[in-house]
Amino acid sequence: MRNGEEASIQSTLTRSKFFTTLGFELGDDSVERQLLLKVREDHLNLNGTIHGGVIATMHDNIVGMIVRCETNLNCVTVDLSIHYVKPAFKGENLCATGTIINDGKKIVMVDSYIRTMDGVLISRSTATLKVLYPSS
Repeated sequence: MRNGEEASIQSTLTRSKFFTTLGFELGDDSVERQLLLKVREDHLNLNGTIHGGVIATMHDNIVGMIVRCETNLNCVTVDLSIHYVKPAFKGENLCATGTIINDGKKIVMVDSYIRTMDGVLISRSTATLKVLYPSS
């Protein structure tokens, strides 16, 4: 990401207590947008693996970040379908990435992936987001 773009995104995201409480951080890859998370004790479910809601939130955040960066507009998720592939455990570092697969004027579709830093796929999603245009 470009420095100005990254600073703007970081500023926007850190205003969200939800984002910061979960411990999300922006990755520093210059090719694709990344959202990082180190799995903590408070992210775990009763089985000792990362809670599915944390995974869903990570997908929701990366797809929203991608659409905001591409459109320079706010957006909301209207559909999020997640496929959980493997569990993640305390101490693992996760990385979420995504790609726009359909870029409409009002509706954007994004595929996203969460992997360990070793490249193991934890989950994938397809999201549909509505772009919010300012009132005129």
